[in-house]
Amino acid sequence: MVIVLTILVLGFVPISYQQVSSQENLAVANWGMLYADQGGTNFSPQTQITRRTDFPLEIKWIYPLSKAEENPDVLLVAEGVGHSPLILDGIVYFVRGDETIFALNANDGRLIWTAEISFEPSGKSIATSLLHTHGIQIFDETIYYLSKDCTAYGLDTLTGEILLNISDICEDIEGNEGYYSPSYPPTIFRKEGIMIVSPAGGANAPRGFVAAYDLETHDLLWRWYVLPPSGGVPDWASEAQGKGNVRPAENDWGSSRLFGGGGVWTRFAVDEERGRIFFGTGNPAPLFNATFRPGPNLYTSSIVSLDARTGELDWFYQTTPHDLGDFDCAWNTMLADVPIEGISRTVVIQGCKNGYLYVLDADNGEPVWDPLELPGIARFNDLNANMGDAADVLANYAAPSDLWEDGFYLQCPSLTGAIETPNAFAYNTIFVGAKSDCVLIAPGSVDDRPPPYIPFAGADEIRGAPVASNSTVFAIDASTGRIKWDYFIENSIISGGCCTVSGEVVYFGDVSGRLYALDAVDGSLLWVRMMGAVLSAPPSIGSSVNGEMLLLIPVSGGPSAVVPGAILALGLPHRPESTEVLGTNSLVLITIILAVLAVSSSVYAIWLKKRTKR
Repeated sequence: MVIVLTILVLGFVPISYQQVSSQENLAVANWGMLYADQGGTNFSPQTQITRRTDFPLEIKWIYPLSKAEENPDVLLVAEGVGHSPLILDGIVYFVRGDETIFALNANDGRLIWTAEISFEPSGKSIATSLLHTHGIQIFDETIYYLSKDCTAYGLDTLTGEILLNISDICEDIEGNEGYYSPSYPPTIFRKEGIMIVSPAGGANAPRGFVAAYDLETHDLLWRWYVLPPSGGVPDWASEAQGKGNVRPAENDWGSSRLFGGGGVWTRFAVDEERGRIFFGTGNPAPLFNATFRPGPNLYTSSIVSLDARTGELDWFYQTTPHDLGDFDCAWNTMLADVPIEGISRTVVIQGCKNGYLYVLDADNGEPVWDPLELPGIARFNDLNANMGDAADVLANYAAPSDLWEDGFYLQCPSLTGAIETPNAFAYNTIFVGAKSDCVLIAPGSVDDRPPPYIPFAGADEIRGAPVASNSTVFAIDASTGRIKWDYFIENSIISGGCCTVSGEVVYFGDVSGRLYALDAVDGSLLWVRMMGAVLSAPPSIGSSVNGEMLLLIPVSGGPSAVVPGAILALGLPHRPESTEVLGTNSLVLITIILAVLAVSSSVYAIWLKKRTKR
């Protein structure tokens, strides 16, 4: 017995602090879902890299990306990676703008495999103006991706082999005359084995919808439509009566065949226990000229809850009725438990492009505190933002004609919105990145639907306005809506690059290529590092197979990227194992082993003594 225990102890003693930490954090070593988890919180509970880390992070490896493959079927193929990389069991995954999926070894950044997703828009209701994507998802060792031609794929995480293929998701949609452009991956409702998908494409005016498929049979289970079919339905959204903050209007949307929109540009949050999904919806189209779409245009620019099993509407909250400014609710819809007046409540958290932050009760969609108008955001001609039933639902344009100059009017926030980035939730705090910028808009004709390579915006021209563009990161108490602190950035904007939170550090990047780390407690700057190209997605955090936590940064990505970019891995500087200080858990482990050894030795001694007496 002593020999066996000695071997066990000798086997345990060489374990380094890093390895023990890896075992301790086994459940938090992965970032397998877009925005971290089913609640979409962009938070990692790892404790290796924290605000108390006294030394700067060093580059562990760089994986340079080649230029995205051109495609003759689209006008523009986005460069780089426009989402936070995923990491599962020591492998890093991401998808490039041309729909090539990569798998890298997290230890050294070496390529393991790639998978090229085909794009075949011919003869389909597919937009061909831009090829770009906002990510992939991993559920149960399968990578899920919704391609730009509306095919849902499932790929093996170890080999890239295609295990699932459900095609033509956007075909034969009743009353659709627009063109789809999927942007976000499917979400899985594990409890029932259901895959939830939604193609975006509000700019090209398709009929927005959400659909559910059985993962075993691939059968379509249900569809829920954001807006009526082309031509309108007089009593559209009658089901909304009593289920939301805006009353359904008679003849909402009118009778034109030239409207659309309502695409979902966000990842669904899933409540497995309640069997519900939560998401934000896109803007109506044509956007800047609403001549042929009267009414609140339910359920566009809204936050929505559906029954994941049936697709039945639970509730909705329309944040900008009759949207005329492209103020949809995009990126991540978050789900969290928050104490409100001493009682824990499950809430839905959503930042919208109108510059308001919404925290709604997950059961009924009612605000737990008044929508928060983030300060410091320029506002001009933002008609109907956060107006509820007081919105002007018959307005054709966001600005009256007397404010036009040479055919243009000024709009603030701009069409890319005030909150044009994912948010994060941790420590009962919501972390939001917001920008203040403006555009000049010249409304155009909406008498004809344009071809699939031209967005149906209802504008002849959109220009940048000659005003300052600034950004601010806010930390907001989730229980009260009180702003705890803010961090201001002058002459630069955050577009997709905020926020990730871990170890009481807030990470975010701006379009100038600067990566920031703020103290999550007080908002003070810990460090800033120039990465060399636009940062259009926040970093993710996960562990290599040897237990080393890595900050994974997609450098350059999305339509604004002009260089292919790279994936960078940052981590703690290497320290020789002999000089490492053992952590508390390591000392506890060794103490337990020594105690067991001591007891075992005593037992062995007693046994030996009795045997000797015999």
